[in-house]
Amino acid sequence: MSLSRHEMNRPLRSDVIMPGKINKDVNFRYRGNTSLTAVGSVTGKHYLFQKTGDIVLIDYRDSKGMLAVPSLEKLLPELPK
Repeated sequence: MSLSRHEMNRPLRSDVIMPGKINKDVNFRYRGNTSLTAVGSVTGKHYLFQKTGDIVLIDYRDSKGMLAVPSLEKLLPELPK
């Protein structure tokens, strides 16, 4: 099977798991004053932050969209000791 020139140059879909690529979910901390429900732009999942300081694990596919929410802070993964 061969791919057309158009198929070879099209961008990859962000919701497809690529072989050999590690896709890890991401923790986000809430810094707002009231509760917040954020909806994932890719998965449609609802993420509930009930109070200031809550940490919620976000599907890696939704994490880029969560960066646009000013009251959410992406947490870096802990390095193994």
